[in-house]
Amino acid sequence: MTQNAVKIRSWSSIEVLRTLACFGVVCLHTRPFLDGPFRDSPWYAAGVALHAWGRFAVPVFFMISGFFFGNACRENAGEEGRLLRRFALKVGRYFLLWCAVYAVFPDRWAEITLERGFKNGLIKTLSWHLADVPGEIAGHFWAFLMSGTQLHLWFLPALLVSVAIIVFFVKMRRIGLLLPLSAAGFVLAAWWGRYEFLVAHGQTFLPQPNYLLSRLGFLCGLVYVVWGWRYGFKKEVPRRGLSIACVLAGIAAMAIEEAAFASRDYQLISDNIMPGVALFSIGVFGLALHFPKAGQGTPLERWGIYTLGIYLGHIVVREAVALSKPAIAGLSPWGWEIFFPFGVFFVSLGLAILLRKMPFLRAWV
Repeated sequence: MTQNAVKIRSWSSIEVLRTLACFGVVCLHTRPFLDGPFRDSPWYAAGVALHAWGRFAVPVFFMISGFFFGNACRENAGEEGRLLRRFALKVGRYFLLWCAVYAVFPDRWAEITLERGFKNGLIKTLSWHLADVPGEIAGHFWAFLMSGTQLHLWFLPALLVSVAIIVFFVKMRRIGLLLPLSAAGFVLAAWWGRYEFLVAHGQTFLPQPNYLLSRLGFLCGLVYVVWGWRYGFKKEVPRRGLSIACVLAGIAAMAIEEAAFASRDYQLISDNIMPGVALFSIGVFGLALHFPKAGQGTPLERWGIYTLGIYLGHIVVREAVALSKPAIAGLSPWGWEIFFPFGVFFVSLGLAILLRKMPFLRAWV
């Protein structure tokens, strides 16, 4: 299963992979060529491909985080509790700060501004949303802890819970149980996700369940974090041939998944708990470990350190960039579909760079 031992500390390939994955998330949330007049055009195939690409991003983020935490556990044996406390403080800070941001800015605030104007649209919407947040948190406190005030923030508590579970099993000297138990959790999440999907499309008589990510998101992420952690902890990299096989099998499986859902006129799959996503993500991650210097010296490597900031801030940036849609789409509808994901990515990148340069705001990214 493994090949060379990990010997170097410079991971250009990981930074490149972070950047590509982050752009995938942006594509997932901007949906280029998937809506409006493109539904029945040749461009729709490009939209489906970008959508599928975006689905691998969060699993890769989980594996990368697990890998570096595994490195830290190996280099600081016996101090896992201290590492967990530091990790929890860092993740908790990001979570609370960005929860505050999204407590102010709701979904569709840009669209509402365009429709109703600045005073009657934006200002009133922001004030109403902020006034509703305390009641929403009080009424759905567990959901808030697991996903915050914007659903994409689920990644942070899911990552923290996953790392805490790993530390627990390390302390109990039962690390051999981590992979099978996390895989069982993944299967449970996959079953629950499909059940939720069937409910949404009227295919079951059972009561509608709570949203998976906002309640049990760590079940989706734990197996990926464990997978990355074990390679960092054991100082190993996957075999190249196996990683390539996973990538190819994952691409084929994702194509089948998307085609099967599209043939029934369902919405495109946007979760990370399908077999194709798991295979593709594991394969790409393995190749990144096998070729650690890939992309060295490129902008994709340099942007890697900003990807957390891009991920956390891109939803509010997406709404701001959407304000330019009437002007750009009026000139070229397909031009807007290209501009939108790139615009959101680069504006988010600029915001992350700016925040990191300001000492009093660096804690946000």
